[in-house]
Amino acid sequence: MGRLILTSLLTSLLAVPAVPDGHAAGAPQSLPDFSGRWVCVSPLRMSEIEMTVTQTARTLRADTGVASLAMTYTLDGAETRHVFPLSSGDIVVLARATWRGSTLEIDERSTYPDEPKTHRTQTWSMKGSQLAVLYNVETDGRPRPQIADSLWRRK
Repeated sequence: MGRLILTSLLTSLLAVPAVPDGHAAGAPQSLPDFSGRWVCVSPLRMSEIEMTVTQTARTLRADTGVASLAMTYTLDGAETRHVFPLSSGDIVVLARATWRGSTLEIDERSTYPDEPKTHRTQTWSMKGSQLAVLYNVETDGRPRPQIADSLWRRK
């Protein structure tokens, strides 16, 4: 009898589909809404840069207003493609945004004309009332000097 109960329990646990962040599909989870106008407060050399974030259930758009480099990501892990034309050729960015619990991880792979390929990971999370964005960057597989992680406050 005990073996039958254990087998039934294991079968039911294995039948629960999981999503990439480890939560069971359909399980309630509280995802932050990063929408709003943000002002960078750290590092100091970036202070007062503004960013507007628009988030829906399906997408996140981040726009600093710098040189039309707004990026829109789908939040379901599907790849998005961004092309930024230059006179010397296009910058092409392939990106995937994936929720890991209440943290958003954005994985970007960029190709530049006549330059090495770049891989950048951004990790977005809320630290109290501030938005924290952490960066990890590699060029042709070699880590680059750390790009400053940033903290943003609502404007």
